[in-house]
Amino acid sequence: MHTTSETLPLYDIHQAAFLEFKGTPPILTKQGSRVVSRYRRQKQTYALLRGYQDNPSIPLLDYVAVLRRLRARMLEARDGNEKREGEREMDTGTLCSPLNNVLSLLDNPRPIGNRYVTKCPAHNDAEASLSISEGSDGQALIHCFAGCPTKAYNRRLGA
Repeated sequence: MHTTSETLPLYDIHQAAFLEFKGTPPILTKQGSRVVSRYRRQKQTYALLRGYQDNPSIPLLDYVAVLRRLRARMLEARDGNEKREGEREMDTGTLCSPLNNVLSLLDNPRPIGNRYVTKCPAHNDAEASLSISEGSDGQALIHCFAGCPTKAYNRRLGA
């Protein structure tokens, strides 16, 4: 673990999401009831923070997906969730089911029975045509009823 003097604390989730979007993942630490994003004190980190202050132009949907994943990891770190059956450890050290991982990448998925529906990110959707559910093996099942090929929405989701 890195000592406090070796790391830079950030309390702004948007700055933290920007750094993660740019390839600098945080070290999440719990302080009381809040989770703080910490970063190694490096020139690259400071340069990225200056870039954030200059109102960077980044793809909004990609940034929102990173922001949602970071928020989910922060909530898991805060609540101290333990690993449950069917979940796997991710590279970042947090827990995530495939279904929850996919849902965190989508805009406003709505539950309907044992599945979720939302607008497909691969085409200009007037109504929710993307269906997401969990398979018997725990994998996320995704289908676009408008006929988008799997590669199209996987590419938009960053998969």
